[in-house]
Amino acid sequence: MQIKLDLDTTPFNIDFTLRCGQVFRWQKEFNTWRGIINESLIEITQRHNNLTFDLYPTTKPTVIQRYFRLDDDLPCIIHSINKDSNIGKALTQLQGLRLIRQDPWECVISFICATFANIPRIKSMIYNLCRAFGHRITNKRYTDYLFPSPRKLASASISQLLACNLGYRARYVKAAAEHILKGKICLQHLQSIPYPEAKQELPHIEGVGQKVADCILLFSLDKLNAFPVDRWIHRILVTQYQRFLSTKHVDQRSLTPRRYKELSAFGQSYFGDYAGYAQEYLYAYHLTLPVTTGSPVP
Repeated sequence: MQIKLDLDTTPFNIDFTLRCGQVFRWQKEFNTWRGIINESLIEITQRHNNLTFDLYPTTKPTVIQRYFRLDDDLPCIIHSINKDSNIGKALTQLQGLRLIRQDPWECVISFICATFANIPRIKSMIYNLCRAFGHRITNKRYTDYLFPSPRKLASASISQLLACNLGYRARYVKAAAEHILKGKICLQHLQSIPYPEAKQELPHIEGVGQKVADCILLFSLDKLNAFPVDRWIHRILVTQYQRFLSTKHVDQRSLTPRRYKELSAFGQSYFGDYAGYAQEYLYAYHLTLPVTTGSPVP
């Protein structure tokens, strides 16, 4: 199957999009990316404006369009966030990078696993979870595993989760699964409420702090104004945007909760409604493209 894009109105670069630290389950072989979207295996190749893909068992192109946010008006977004030469360089270099609309549950666990870990370690943890607890799915060419449900992870023992190389994150993964399973939070509901309210709800899940919450909101819940800040975005802001910040941001290295809140608010105020896109372009430009074994996540 194919989707033909008008790259002037719908710019898209699958390599930039899948390599910028927002998702962790995709693998590239030659020119083809392999992964899972929801409960379907996908193989997808981009040649200029043609997306050639195979989906199993789903066959609907709308799955691709939704996941890769091809419905976003990217030229309008780029125009909106192109505030200065720093972001301008990233926008020029990474044309076609798009945020992804992930499954919220998978996103929660992925970014709990992502705390204090580099990309290869995160990929390994998530793969181990899927292999141990996810449903096996096979097409004619390869086999993978669906992301395990909250029920599966809630019923897992801590020792089983530790065997997936999660370390201290094991108890957070189990606690998050139990939180969802008991109906204490509805992730789909968060998609329909304003950013500030959704941001207040997510930290009720053990292991979800301010940064993880912003990643979940940005990458899976359509809150494109979310502006996650880790130590690398912190460094970018205090070196390239220090004229907008108070001295205390420049002089202190630690990213305290108070400083996180101030820097994230600056990103939202400065870049506007699409601050999350600005964050990802800045992050990818400075840190993840090309990906190295020590690359941190946003």
